[in-house]
Amino acid sequence: MQDKMEKITFKNSRDLKLVGNFYSAGDEAMVIMCHGFASDQYANDRFGKLAQALNERGISALSFDFSGCGESDDDTLTADKLSDDLISAVDYVKTLGYKKIALFSHSLGAYISLRTYSEIIRTMVLLGPLTGPLDFRADEFYTAEQRREIEAKGYFTIKNENRIRKEVMVDSQLATDIAEIDQKALFAEINCPILMIHGDQGEMEATLYPCSKDAIKLVSGDSTLVILEGSSHSFVEAYDKVIQLSIEWFSKHFD
Repeated sequence: MQDKMEKITFKNSRDLKLVGNFYSAGDEAMVIMCHGFASDQYANDRFGKLAQALNERGISALSFDFSGCGESDDDTLTADKLSDDLISAVDYVKTLGYKKIALFSHSLGAYISLRTYSEIIRTMVLLGPLTGPLDFRADEFYTAEQRREIEAKGYFTIKNENRIRKEVMVDSQLATDIAEIDQKALFAEINCPILMIHGDQGEMEATLYPCSKDAIKLVSGDSTLVILEGSSHSFVEAYDKVIQLSIEWFSKHFD
């Protein structure tokens, strides 16, 4: 597997460097992977495991760190910036000649995938997706230190000593972006089948699932919502099943 993985860089429209891992298995079909909120492409080895399974089916894959995350250039997080990053990733794989492109996205990355959909996207698999409005603007969402940061700088910092990037700067605009999601408008222009996968454990999945129940009614008839029993928002408890479902879905919709 390692000999098929190549670390690459490309730039977004803001001339910031984005760092990715390119898993080559041919020049026709490509799955671009988008990580979740304040995370990176290495979290739980989610993307590496799926990339290996995709490669075994002759499907290439690209994971990358959004700007301000992982190894990519510094920036604060907003929906517009993250969307620009994903558009740049799609443009990058198009320059490599890929015409069959799909997305695999987790959590906030799923919202960014929906937000940046274009006709070149054949299908999406959305894991624990954010598909509708959630109000994270209330004071109780932030620590006292984060509230002081927002007042002084317009962003707050998330610290995580266990990741490549120890601090992620989250623009206060992102909470507004999420709270103001117009679900019907978000799905109105999407014209591809979507597989949504949720767990049934933990507060985050309990919060996100009702939005997805509404969202699945707004997409093509071939779209599907699956619940994995015993799985939390990280999906580490059922990731083999996630891979199985995803491989079957991508194989079907790349044919």
